[in-house]
Amino acid sequence: MLYSFLTCLAKVLLRIFFRLKIVGAENIPQKEGCIIVSNHVSFLDPIVIAAVCFRKINFLARESLFKNYFFGKLLRSVNVIPLVRNSSDFKALKRALNNLKEGGVTALFPQGTRGGNWQRIKGGAGFLAQQANVCIIPAYIKGTDKALPRGAKFIRFYPIAVYFGKRIIPLLEKSKQNIAGRSTKGINAEIIKRTEELRRLS
Repeated sequence: MLYSFLTCLAKVLLRIFFRLKIVGAENIPQKEGCIIVSNHVSFLDPIVIAAVCFRKINFLARESLFKNYFFGKLLRSVNVIPLVRNSSDFKALKRALNNLKEGGVTALFPQGTRGGNWQRIKGGAGFLAQQANVCIIPAYIKGTDKALPRGAKFIRFYPIAVYFGKRIIPLLEKSKQNIAGRSTKGINAEIIKRTEELRRLS
């Protein structure tokens, strides 16, 4: 209930004040589980992804964001899973994996932090996609770094656009008895390639 209200409100505000543009939303599966992987340049990015997606999303976010009791409670109430960064947080990964296997949607920012090195993205998306046998939807967000730059105290009304690309399939079926998977490195390379294509499209 709270999630639906907040995402609807966010979408209305984004359309009015930020001239929100959405391209390729039809690439997101209607029902089956999937992972949305996006660039990360602003604190606005999770809000934007949640607002433009017609399905409820689970996010993985760094554990330090949950230190404040009230803010942490709010994050948990809107499907945000705390993740210990720079470690194998099996508890968080298991929760995300169960959500995907049940047909849910999980969003990841593989740069790890705002403005992180996109050429050295983390492999969590590939691992989860292979384990849950779900597709990856690449996304590119444009304009949030201008609307709320790093270190800024106030939001600026700058146009924001979100581009969704074609599905990346992590498991390739060779025969009825044998399933071959792409390597995590190969999946990361495909994510980088597809996101770069979306960036040029924008």
